[in-house]
Amino acid sequence: MQPRIEEITYPSSIDPLPRLEAAVAYPLGAENLPLVLLMHPDMPGTRAELLPDIERLARQGLFAAAVSLRGRDGSDGQPDVNGREAFDIYDAVLHLRRRYAPIVSPDRAHGIGYSSGGANVLACALRFPDFLVSVHAFFPPTDWRAFLETMDRERFAATLGKEGIEERLAAIRSFIGGSPEEAPERYRARNLLRAVGNNRQIPIQLFHDAEDRFTLPFLSESYLARAWELSMANVSLFLSRRGDRERYLHARPSAWKGLVEAERHFIPQILQRVWPAPVLPPEGALTVLGYLKTKRFEIWLGEGTKSTAEVAYRLKKDTAEFSFRPAEGGEALSHYPRIGVNFIDDSARNVE
Repeated sequence: MQPRIEEITYPSSIDPLPRLEAAVAYPLGAENLPLVLLMHPDMPGTRAELLPDIERLARQGLFAAAVSLRGRDGSDGQPDVNGREAFDIYDAVLHLRRRYAPIVSPDRAHGIGYSSGGANVLACALRFPDFLVSVHAFFPPTDWRAFLETMDRERFAATLGKEGIEERLAAIRSFIGGSPEEAPERYRARNLLRAVGNNRQIPIQLFHDAEDRFTLPFLSESYLARAWELSMANVSLFLSRRGDRERYLHARPSAWKGLVEAERHFIPQILQRVWPAPVLPPEGALTVLGYLKTKRFEIWLGEGTKSTAEVAYRLKKDTAEFSFRPAEGGEALSHYPRIGVNFIDDSARNVE
């Protein structure tokens, strides 16, 4: 059956951006469908690259959405490279659950992303640790400073032109707010490797090719290595090499069949609802990359794009305790803007 395809708009809940855009595809006559969010590659990029894929996934029985974050396509605002824009994904899920109830599952959302889109879905797993049920990131730049310092400019200049690749990298630096030397705290707040331990529950699958010269494979390998250091068992890396039947080349699914073939590692499990929805432990420690939101509390370090901190929390039925300390290599807490904490069980407190 031909799935229904629609273009939708929704507002940001954290900024005065009334128009954020997405395209959705879903089979008619179904209810309680798992929601799959597809995040496109490139910076800033376009959701148009994934339109064939949301239709293909809808034919398999999923509710699929290709989201245009702020500053992409017709969405209001400006990209900020895994900063506040990650909240646009959270807002998209809440909007789709309201608008398409009861078609969309109220508690089963999954993230799939390619390149910068892979970093976006990973950022959601770490900033919203009890929100997504699984994350599948293809060749993600887990550390933007390392990405800028290591990507093979000469190789990609052959495709994009020398001026084209330098313009692309200049745009990334501009969206973040400067170079790594000019704005080190902004890069720390976007370094996903610093917060790997935030999500120890859901399956996090990384896909990379050993010969990727744009997002080098060590950026995924470092994520896995950090998970192993923390004795985490929920992170896996699928690393393809020359001669493998299945290669995860740096592309979009409609341009490289290996990326579609990789879906055998997670689409059946999503359809069969194999993985349980995550539940935040009643106490623990988390790394705040600018901001963090769970079902029980929300934390903002200033405006959420240039500060990091470690927080220990303890949740009870109607109260909560929070203790902050500087993140490793970050600024002292006395240098931070205001730290805002909202405890969601009808109680609120602010910590200076």
